[in-house]
Amino acid sequence: MAMSLGVSFWKVLGLLLALESVFIQSEARAFFVFGDSLVDSGNNNYLVTTARADSPPYGVDYPTGRPTGRFSNGLNIPDLISQQIGLSEPPLPYLSPQLRGIRLLNGANFASAGVGILNDTGVQFLYKATPSLFSLCPPQKKKSLIWHLFVIMLMASSSTFLTFGMVLAFLLALGSIASLAEARAFFVFGDSLVDSGNNNYLATTARADSPPYGIDFPTRRPTGRFSNGLNIPDLISQQIGLPESPLPYLSPEFNGQKLLIGANFASAGVGILNDTGVQFVNILRMYRQFELFQEYKKRLTAQIGSRQAHQLVNQALVLITVGGNDFVNNYYLVPYSARSRQYKLPDYVKFVISEYRRLLMVN
Repeated sequence: MAMSLGVSFWKVLGLLLALESVFIQSEARAFFVFGDSLVDSGNNNYLVTTARADSPPYGVDYPTGRPTGRFSNGLNIPDLISQQIGLSEPPLPYLSPQLRGIRLLNGANFASAGVGILNDTGVQFLYKATPSLFSLCPPQKKKSLIWHLFVIMLMASSSTFLTFGMVLAFLLALGSIASLAEARAFFVFGDSLVDSGNNNYLATTARADSPPYGIDFPTRRPTGRFSNGLNIPDLISQQIGLPESPLPYLSPEFNGQKLLIGANFASAGVGILNDTGVQFVNILRMYRQFELFQEYKKRLTAQIGSRQAHQLVNQALVLITVGGNDFVNNYYLVPYSARSRQYKLPDYVKFVISEYRRLLMVN
């Protein structure tokens, strides 16, 4: 459930969406990257640390088909930005022996998976690095740009199954085509990356109901989103022309005409596996999210009739973002976790993927 502050996915995502047309027209320039696993392109490959992305399924969709040190199945955020601003290639990891000569003119990537703003963040990864790897860009809290507060989430959720790469590519594509699309219902399932407030209505410690969450949201108050402002469902909702983001399903305000917009079933702390997130006690596990979706369809049918309800659901956009917690909270960060004793990492990856497929087929 933890997420990164610093040079964050959310800030870059908002920046990409806001500046897409500007980037295309801009001249190529040097590009410097600082931060954590969300933007690490391989520095940790050159460090003695467990925070590494040097084995499959990382890299399975990268052009080379091999792990690169990126915590992603393919391209990561710096790669996409580099393409947008016209660089010949993304800036190389600063520790890479290939960063020399003419490549220095592209810039450099200093990011290192596992770091945070605090020096004691990430001590469990037990690595030593030069001070430059812990440098962070000066804080620039700009309106409509988004950052997250917790440290270390996407060691896996940008990985094979869950696809932040896919979400990001989807959003970039929407930048050019979504304005032409007709608004449709939008359904959201998953974890804290897309939870818009369901956990506010649950007895759980996995909550985002106090500052600094929400300080840049239009209301300037915490909303249950694990963000200072808008989150991914908010941005997608804007792009596809919805009047507002789908409300959390557990919200008492979720009734009447708001059912026609869709619903958000996501719950911070959940994973693909039912035993992921047990430390958060009362959360909406994936099977429960799908049960609530069935309940939603009954409510919708009662309101607009069976035929229209069927049409609305079939034409809807669905976002599922889940899986990071299965690795971070259920494998890596829980000392001597049952799953890490039960499976070696490659076998655990296969197990989680198979459970994800089964979850989708059953529901």
